[in-house]
Amino acid sequence: MAADISPDMLRRARSRATQLGVADLMEFADADITALPFQDNTFDLALTFNGLHCLPDPRAAVFELARVLKPGGILRGSTCVRGRGRRQDRFVTALQAAGFFGDTPRAGDVQRWLTDAGLEVSVARHSGSVELFEARHN
Repeated sequence: MAADISPDMLRRARSRATQLGVADLMEFADADITALPFQDNTFDLALTFNGLHCLPDPRAAVFELARVLKPGGILRGSTCVRGRGRRQDRFVTALQAAGFFGDTPRAGDVQRWLTDAGLEVSVARHSGSVELFEARHN
């Protein structure tokens, strides 16, 4: 299952799946990450890479991803964060001003949201302003 609110991203996903010969194994859904059209406890794995920082409410997205995970399911992802250095913060601020980034989380926010959503954080690393995370649904 590939879900995205952007028609362009879904088009790219379909194209890539076709190139890899797996398009017939995939489903594609036009979906808002803060209101996913899936039942609770649906997925074993949810991925969100380089997207949370683009959203107006990234915390809501984390909670929604946790909702659709099965018990024992894993959420993996990455996002840009503020608070990792002046140079990185200037980069994030410039992209926010240009309209590319939304309410970019601060360092530590994502780990707190994962825990608040009932997930157990197993990986929390950063490289510059990029935070990588993995958490398991309890």
